[in-house]
Amino acid sequence: MKQTSRTRNYLWLIVSVVLLVVVICWLLLAGESHENSVSKQNRELLPVTVIHAVPESKQLTVKATGVTEAFWSTPVVTSVSGRVENLPADLEPGKLIAKGTLLVQQQQVDYQAAVDAASSRLAAAHLNYVTARHKQTVALKTANARLKTPYARHEPQVAAAELEENAARSALANARQKLDDTRISSPFDAIILSRRVTPEQWLQAGAEVFQIASSEWVDVRVELSGEIWRRLGDIQPGTRAQVITLTGARWPAEVRYLSPVRDQKTRQRSLVLKVAQPYQGTVQLLPDQQVTALFSGQSYASVLELPSSVLTDDGQIWRVDQQNVLRQTAVETLYEDAETVWVRIPDVSEQRLQVVRYPLSSMLEGQEVQPGLAEDQGGVL
Repeated sequence: MKQTSRTRNYLWLIVSVVLLVVVICWLLLAGESHENSVSKQNRELLPVTVIHAVPESKQLTVKATGVTEAFWSTPVVTSVSGRVENLPADLEPGKLIAKGTLLVQQQQVDYQAAVDAASSRLAAAHLNYVTARHKQTVALKTANARLKTPYARHEPQVAAAELEENAARSALANARQKLDDTRISSPFDAIILSRRVTPEQWLQAGAEVFQIASSEWVDVRVELSGEIWRRLGDIQPGTRAQVITLTGARWPAEVRYLSPVRDQKTRQRSLVLKVAQPYQGTVQLLPDQQVTALFSGQSYASVLELPSSVLTDDGQIWRVDQQNVLRQTAVETLYEDAETVWVRIPDVSEQRLQVVRYPLSSMLEGQEVQPGLAEDQGGVL
């Protein structure tokens, strides 16, 4: 009996000790939880400005820099030598001229004399040819079959007279061409780029008098890197584009051709646009000026259009998840300018994202923050 009583007392003692330990642990844990709760409530969270972004399908607008070039830039040169006889006074650089407009008229006296002399030689040669044919006809009728040699039949005489007449006719055509060349006209509708002739000036054959270019078009040469070619996709001649000058003036354009070779220094390919009627308006698109070319590129799904300030120095963004915790996210940048950036986030499941507008270098992955909506999206949450 004594042994049983001692065993029971021993068991009660163990149970009491266990209960005491459990109560002490519960009190300690409750106190720590209360302290953590109070500490969490009293802690100030980092305020961040966020933007609500929804992934959408977008077509890229590809921007590139180009330089305008004159279309059919042509030096106008003289074909003959002579003194300037007529030079219209209004032919100044920048003037638009129609096809056939007189640019320079050289003196014609010497060349008219050459035409007259050639005409005289042609008439004499023709007379000689007619005479040779007449003698041949008479000889063949009177001699019957006794003319056994070609000379007796007047064959070489007629052939020589015919060749002489042909030579005289060619000389006359050449003289007339030189006479026509004293009048220099515009070969197409053009704009005058420069003038290098003065009144009464003596011009040698081959001297340049004007530099003109077609007024129908102006070219825009754009050097494109491999990345921009990738964004453009399958671009072909005739593809529409837009050209913008530094002053903001805009012109519609289209692709004229794609260069089949790469630049030996930059290893880039050229794309040439053409702009119609560049000189006819009050604002002209002149050659040799820098412009911006805009193209419609490929279409992409799940694209976020954000302010450019969201990108960090290493090309990433900070997001705030549903628990208000910071998450650094790698993105694919599709387009970026001074104000806007288009990005794609791989394997994103959220339909509506909170993106930190002004990321700080002190931000930490997993840091809890207090998000506030940007003013341009309706103020603070």
